[in-house]
Amino acid sequence: MCNDAQEMRVLLINPPFYRFFKQKSSYFPKGLGYIAAVLEKNNVCVRIYNADCEDSLELIFCIEKETNNFEEYISRVNNLDDPVYKEVRGVIVNERPDVIGISVSTSSYKAALNIARLSKNLNSNIKVVFGGVHPTVLPEEVLQTRLVDVVVRGEGEFTFLEVIKALEKGKPIRGILGTSFVADDGSIVHNPNRDLITDLDTLPFPARHLVLNVEGLSKSYDRIMTSRGCPFGCTFCDSNKIWGKKVRFRSVKNVIDEIKEIKRKFGVSFFCIDDDTFTINPKYVGELCDEFIKENLGISWWCQIRTENITESLVKKMKRAGCTTVAMGIESGDDNILRRINKQLDKKTVLQASIIFKKYGILVDAFFMFGFPWENKIELDTTIKFMKEINPNYAWLAIIIPYPGTKLFADYSHKLKKLGERADWSDFVHVNKKMAFVLNDALTEKEKSKLLNYVQKEFDKHNLIQFLERTSLKGIIMNPIRICKVMKNIFNLKLSTTFQYWIF
Repeated sequence: MCNDAQEMRVLLINPPFYRFFKQKSSYFPKGLGYIAAVLEKNNVCVRIYNADCEDSLELIFCIEKETNNFEEYISRVNNLDDPVYKEVRGVIVNERPDVIGISVSTSSYKAALNIARLSKNLNSNIKVVFGGVHPTVLPEEVLQTRLVDVVVRGEGEFTFLEVIKALEKGKPIRGILGTSFVADDGSIVHNPNRDLITDLDTLPFPARHLVLNVEGLSKSYDRIMTSRGCPFGCTFCDSNKIWGKKVRFRSVKNVIDEIKEIKRKFGVSFFCIDDDTFTINPKYVGELCDEFIKENLGISWWCQIRTENITESLVKKMKRAGCTTVAMGIESGDDNILRRINKQLDKKTVLQASIIFKKYGILVDAFFMFGFPWENKIELDTTIKFMKEINPNYAWLAIIIPYPGTKLFADYSHKLKKLGERADWSDFVHVNKKMAFVLNDALTEKEKSKLLNYVQKEFDKHNLIQFLERTSLKGIIMNPIRICKVMKNIFNLKLSTTFQYWIF
């Protein structure tokens, strides 16, 4: 609990995004959890507020629904009178923070700026700190808004702590590694980068107990990480702007201890392992699985993988350790596209790995993208064909977005003027129709729209069949009319909708 001896009150906010699409989003903001844990350990009064969290059984992930509701999203994210912003305002009033720290992605940037604006309107003395990938790659632009006082670049745990301690003592931010800030004379200062954390075990476990709206969090799953960093250089990904390219691993014991704590305190037994490349080190994965089995943890888990290091012995061990589902980032089935996005992926290896996982009863999900600057129907057909060869449990589909900080953005940002004069970072969302093939000059607008509908319908069809097979409805439903009725009753959606469900 906070006490009078703790002079500085800090509120960490995860800005709303999915809520503006009326989607259920009950995740724990793990990044803010780490920062809060470090602050609490150093006697700072801190709370976490997940403004994207809403406890509702009516909300459901759905690509087509997101796409069709994108304009409504834009309207809501820009309306400070929206009920979500009113809730945010109420939390700030109740918590009376001296400092507000906001985790910011490109997609959530507009909402984060609006929270900064209403914070300053409530109390101009509140210091606003932005962290996350968007402010890390564009600190100058963020600070020029004059709504943000400090940007924490890269890994934020110890940088943010130093910022808070400096503000507590009235000391300058100048000299704190990994920060950018607005100086007293109005100039923008960028301090040198901070080195990445070498020993991840030095971080306390994320402070889940400090979440304000805990009633909205999922009781059925939690998210953990076992490593940080990715050695690959996909042209569309900005992950290494935060975590770097060198992969750093937590000790197996440290991971086990966190899982035990979560189970004991929160009763959770399903875990999502959020590492960018969980199987990058098969020896580490094997040791971790060995301990899962030895400790008889009684958990099940999901992870994101690459397929280079997948062997039958490793998969067999993963299954015994509780792995139920793996997700592969495939992106495209076209060799030319895979080469141009520097995916470094071998399709034969992907197919072989998917066969092994299925052999041991582990579900395979697959992530795909479309709308690349050079993509046409022939290449899309190749991707759809490859998706069907893999025959995933669920085929995720996203419009390619040239996020700032990526090579894709550096090479093609000059084409974004086609979005129009009113375009801003709010357009950089994977379900924005305007982003589909926006970087492609070889297609007409009619052709782009046709391809968008075509690829989405093919993925919808696959996922619907998979859903019916999983739920044993295939043998009951005998005709299209009954299918429509069942889907409407269950999801209140059109048949053509891609209903993105969470496996947990």
